[in-house]
Amino acid sequence: MTCPKCNKAAQAEWLFCPFCQNPLKEKCPECGEMEWIGRIVCKSLVDEARTKQVEYLKQGTPDLFEKTVLPMIVLSAAMILFGAYVSEYHKVAWITKTTAEIITVVGGLIGCASIPAGLLTEAKFGVRSEAKKRQKFLQKFPEYAEILEKAKSAEAESSDE
Repeated sequence: MTCPKCNKAAQAEWLFCPFCQNPLKEKCPECGEMEWIGRIVCKSLVDEARTKQVEYLKQGTPDLFEKTVLPMIVLSAAMILFGAYVSEYHKVAWITKTTAEIITVVGGLIGCASIPAGLLTEAKFGVRSEAKKRQKFLQKFPEYAEILEKAKSAEAESSDE
């Protein structure tokens, strides 16, 4: 940040510019905290909105690993165990030993293929689902949407300077 009067660098904890004595902070009417004069949006409200958004994004949604990879690993383990049991004890009348060995091998292949497939799925679709959840959050909580939009524009303006 810079002092709006003398344009010299100012530190975040300063209330007044040490060079020209110009006030740098004022009491925020929304939260009562001392914030930079000329700010676009209350920092406390932005922090609250971001915290609520993170909580919303985390709640009740299993990640794609739980939805895709884990069921495939369980399926492959079941196939391997079933095939091994049948090929060892041959207690299922309609399955030959060769068929049981094929089931075991296919189960192993499914298990091996499910991990990279799950990682690719996570990389491809995880970003999309995250963006959709962010959009739902903004629709569900329009008051936070406005705060976050103002904060985003304020950050863009400060990075342009």
